[in-house]
Order: sequence, then structure tokens, then C-alpha cells
Amino acid sequence: YWMFYWSGGWMSYCYTVFFSAVIACGLLGASLGSSWLDWLFGNRAMRFLGNISFSLYLWHTSVIGALNLFPNLQEIIERQLNT
Repeated sequence: YWMFYWSGGWMSYCYTVFFSAVIACGLLGASLGSSWLDWLFGNRAMRFLGNISFSLYLWHTSVIGALNLFPNLQEIIERQLNT
């Protein structure tokens, strides 16, 4: 399927370049002390997400693996909500 991705239009080829350029501009702005980036990423919610992000990274596969043990979990939840 990876060849199907590269068989598209110009955006298929330019997406990575554009995305990288946006990230680079954001990092440059943050390193230069941009006030709007400070407002965007310096609030309490973003700092909290930054503090717990590594823990989320470590636990996400274990949680997904545990949820895969219950293939009909959505049906169980819906049944509980409807009662």
C-alpha cells in the first residue's frame, strides 16, 4: 500500500516538506521568545500535558493491549449506558 501513497498528486510529495517547515518555524519562534507561542504553549493545560506525556507514551500500548482482550467492550458499555 505504500506505493499507493506516492501515486497521488503534488500534495503527496509536498506534505512532509510543508509539515516540517511549519514545525521548524514553530521551534524557531519558540526559541526566539515569541509571545503568541508562549501564550499557546505556556498555559497550565499544555504544561500539564507536557508533564504527563512521557507517562502516556509508556502506558498507551499496555492499555490498548488490555482493551484488545475485550473485543465486545463497546457493546458492554452501550448496554450499561442504556440501562
